Formats: sequence, C-alpha cells, structure tokens
Amino acid sequence: MRCDWDTPGWTGDYVMMGVNRIQGDFQTLTASTEYMAYYPFCFMLTNHMGTPGDVSDDVYVYVDPNMQYAPDVAQGWVHYDFEIPSDFVGGPGELPAGWKGGSAATCGACFPADITWQDVLSDVGRVEVWFWDPDMFGVYEWFSIGADNIMLEWNGGPIATEESSFGSLKALYR
Repeated sequence: MRCDWDTPGWTGDYVMMGVNRIQGDFQTLTASTEYMAYYPFCFMLTNHMGTPGDVSDDVYVYVDPNMQYAPDVAQGWVHYDFEIPSDFVGGPGELPAGWKGGSAATCGACFPADITWQDVLSDVGRVEVWFWDPDMFGVYEWFSIGADNIMLEWNGGPIATEESSFGSLKALYR
C-alpha cells in the first residue's frame, strides 16, 4: 500500500530547506491478513528528474523498511519518526546509513551510480508512505489505514499538515 502527495509544502528542495525529519501517526483499521505487523513500513522521497509525467527516469530514496513495521489491526495509532540527513554529502551512488534507493532504470533497490543523495533531495517531487518494501513483490492484500499528524521538520521549524496547502489529513485511505 502506498499513499503519495504531490503538494507544495511536502515537496521541494529539502537540502536548501534543511529538512531533517519526517514523522506521522498511522493505524491499520481493517485488513485481509492477520499479519500486518510483519509488513515493513517506510517513507519514500522521489525526484522526477524534471519530467513528472515520465516515471522511467524517476530516482527515489526510502527509509530502510526493515527498520520499522506497519501497525497491527488492534494496535491503534503508532508514531513513526525518521531522520532525513539532508546535509549528507556522499559521492555518486552513496546513501546515508539507514536509507536505500533506486530507480526505474536500475530495476529497484540499486541506487544509480551517477546520482547523489543531494541530487534526489534537492528536488523532491513526491512523498509516499509504504506499508511494504518498495523493492519487493507483494501478495495482494486489502486494508484500511488511518493517517494523522504527518510532519516534516526543517531548520526553520515543523511543516505540519494543518499549516500546508495539503490541509488536514485526518482521513482514512482505502
């Protein structure tokens, strides 16, 4: 499952803004499986490389999904909080600890050798929430989730959903 936002306030130059954290509260309301707590959970940041309508050149980075797991059905709200080291300066193909990356051109979890972390974070065009490892095949399941209090933190303070043009999230995704 993934939810994504293409909304000002959620996207842009994370390096210039000094974005250093993304967080939010999620819950699984219903599911066709009893094993939701085994599903990886992560946030993904995507750079469209100047062509938002063409996914073939998109490059993305995401929090290692083996670090956190989706909330179980009866668990209630679970808070997720991930550091985004926007000041990380690595060479081409290098990612900070705890992050993975890839592209359509490299077929999944192989971060392109000619792209840097700073390249991706300097023009984030989409933020996604995954209840699965983005680079793994998954069995089709259905579930309803709740999401609230999603926030980016940057050097100037937080950007909360209520303060951005995204409006109040407080909605359930099905």
